[in-house]
Parts: sequence; structure tokens; C-alpha cells
Amino acid sequence: MKTPQKLILPNADLLGEVVRLLGEGKEVILSTKGASMMPFIHTNRDSVLLVRRDRPQVGDIALGEIAPSRYVLHRIAAIDGEKVTLRGDGNLRGTERCRLDRIHGVAVQIIRPNGKVIDAEAPRFKKRVARWNALPVSARHLFLALYRRLLRIPKNVNQMPKQ
Repeated sequence: MKTPQKLILPNADLLGEVVRLLGEGKEVILSTKGASMMPFIHTNRDSVLLVRRDRPQVGDIALGEIAPSRYVLHRIAAIDGEKVTLRGDGNLRGTERCRLDRIHGVAVQIIRPNGKVIDAEAPRFKKRVARWNALPVSARHLFLALYRRLLRIPKNVNQMPKQ
């Protein structure tokens, strides 16, 4: 059996196609990059199953378009009318904003490389997330620094270590 080849596309192209498929009502599995959703979603390891939602909710992991062809996969921190505030679980203070109609999909599952599936909408998972977000920023900062060091994830994941 032939090993499948990996195709790497610029984010704007790939995510534009993901948005199109979600708009057609299809589900999409997307590999993740970046450390902004740690410790719940791991860079270059986990994938997420995205679906289209008419009314995303605070706490959902959402694919948002924060500028034309610029996307993030972050948790919805607040919804104020048509304005949405997004923040990665691994981002201690920074947020992004977009309009509600620029939330293109919601992650309903996190898929680990070993096939384990985590229900991102399960009450148990949401409680873990709430406990994480309730921690003081200093505690989250310390935990993330240790976690990245243990997993050998560089601070800037776009500068992966040389093999």
C-alpha cells in the first residue's frame, strides 16, 4: 500500500476551502497548527471536527475570520450582539474579534493521533475548560511554560526545531 502524500497549502487557501465546505453543510476534519489552544488542543498533533452552527455559543471552539482570509481557531469568550470576542485557551490575555456572521464553524470533536475522540461539547470537558480559565493568569502562564518545555514545543511554533 502506498503511503499517502501530505499536501500543505497556505492557510488562506486551505481555510477558504474549509469555509466553503462548511457553508455547504459538510463536516470538515482539520489538522491544527499553533499553540494558542493548548493545553486542550496540541499543535501539529490533534485534529478537530468542524460543523456549521447557526448560533454559536460562548465557550464553543470556533473557526473565526478575524480579517479577510485571516482565520483563527479559538474559543468564543463573549458575544455582544453581532460582535464576537475570541481567545485561545493558551493565550493569557490576547483576544481577537470578528462579527458573528464570520464564525464559520464550531469544533465538536478533538481527535488525537491514536484515534481517541474528545467530545468538545460534553459537560465534563466544558467543566475542565472552565476550571482552566478560572485559574489565575500567573498559574496558567507557569503551567503552559512547563508543559511546552516537557513537550519540547517552541514558544513560536512557526520556528520548529531542526531535526
